[in-house]
Amino acid sequence: MKIYKKKSVLAILTILIILCFLLYLRIHEENNKYLKDMKYFINTVEENYPYQEYLNFDEKKDFYLEAAQSCESLEEFYKLLKSIVKPYNGLGHLFILNAEEYYLHQVTYDMALEDRLISLENDNYKILNDNEVKATYDQLSSLTGTTLDKVKQSMYENQNGENKENVHFQKYDDVLVIKIDSFDYSLIENDLKIIKEYLATYDGDCIAFDIRENSGGADSYWINLVAMTSDQDYEYNKKVTGRGEISLSYVKEEIEDAILHQSKDDFEIQVEKKIESQNIYNFPKRYILTSSKNFSSADTFVKFAKESNYAVSVGEHTKGSGGDFLNPMLIELPNTHIVFRMDACKSDEIGSKPDIAVTGDALQFFLNMEK
Repeated sequence: MKIYKKKSVLAILTILIILCFLLYLRIHEENNKYLKDMKYFINTVEENYPYQEYLNFDEKKDFYLEAAQSCESLEEFYKLLKSIVKPYNGLGHLFILNAEEYYLHQVTYDMALEDRLISLENDNYKILNDNEVKATYDQLSSLTGTTLDKVKQSMYENQNGENKENVHFQKYDDVLVIKIDSFDYSLIENDLKIIKEYLATYDGDCIAFDIRENSGGADSYWINLVAMTSDQDYEYNKKVTGRGEISLSYVKEEIEDAILHQSKDDFEIQVEKKIESQNIYNFPKRYILTSSKNFSSADTFVKFAKESNYAVSVGEHTKGSGGDFLNPMLIELPNTHIVFRMDACKSDEIGSKPDIAVTGDALQFFLNMEK
């Protein structure tokens, strides 16, 4: 009987030891997963981020790696990544997607696919629809309370004209100011219809696009504005630079025969964009009111207007990260399947200097100028 009890105790102890060992292996594997993805993230950014002169990973790399190894959950690792990119303030679109942003990207790319602007082979589209990525963001959605259905509902309301708060019109004597708060892709169809109908009632010759609160969206929004409001055709040509194999591969997929020069670490491409007039309206005097909030496609609009002489920009220096007509590339971390984004290329200047710099109220300055 005593022998039986000893064997039973020994068996229980053996099972407990095995369970503890398996638990240790699981925790170690989880920590190792976060460590591996942190190494991948750091290496990818160091090799491909176009704004290398602003990168300071070297002095904090050991801290990041130790912090990743100490992470005990996906949510903790995600928050660590967010804290790392926060100081860059979105420069070069360097950003860790949260659940809401992931769903916004997913729905936007679905819309672009429906509109035949991209194919099923689009690199960003494939990442957004990867099953492991979907599972990761379904888990992370608990941090924000956002669901895919909520995002879809909001964006399709935009598309169907239920959101009427994005475009505002104000006449000041003979001047028409059109305030546009976002260039979001889902707003394009409805907003352009509203703008086109309103312009039919305006008999003046001066319009100003007030985009001071606009942080970007889709280039196709403002491209349609240009084509609608001028009887001229425009060409935009600009050289931009990038670095790294991932960036180079992305650019080659997005733009055929784009590479002008390529060295071991860097490459240069020529961005060309033609905008043909829709011959609907022609306003001889066109202005854009700018601010330091103008980012991404809003910054590209200002850059284009300056390069092509489409409009005179009045206001503050813009925030930047525009000018190459390329969507930011999405990159999936191989173990946690968290997605981050960054630009593949950059232009020489961060942001755009307005034609007429104004430190105060750009709208009031512009109206006084037009009196």
